[in-house]
Amino acid sequence: MRPIATSLTEAQVRDAVAAFRRLARNNRPLAFCLGFALANYREPEKQKLFTEAVTSYAAAKKHELEQDYISLPQFDRIRWELKRLEAQSFGRIIPSRDGWRTHRAATHRLY
Repeated sequence: MRPIATSLTEAQVRDAVAAFRRLARNNRPLAFCLGFALANYREPEKQKLFTEAVTSYAAAKKHELEQDYISLPQFDRIRWELKRLEAQSFGRIIPSRDGWRTHRAATHRLY
């Protein structure tokens, strides 16, 4: 690295260097990627605990079972996977724009 006069902090310079290294692999200019991110990224409307998302998803699947949309063996497998996943993810918070994204995020390993 060579010295360059800048108003950036050391942390910002490190971030910039890391960003340019990643961009080199994709052959896109920084301005393109930044414009894309600013145009498309949305902050989550709310966040919920991972355990809450799992509980909500399990309730939705139970309703699907009661409506005969899924079979009992499928429901049992979902519950088993959710218990295992919940045990590994205690206390995590996940972003949510709407309920379905929360459910999918909570169970991404199931699909």
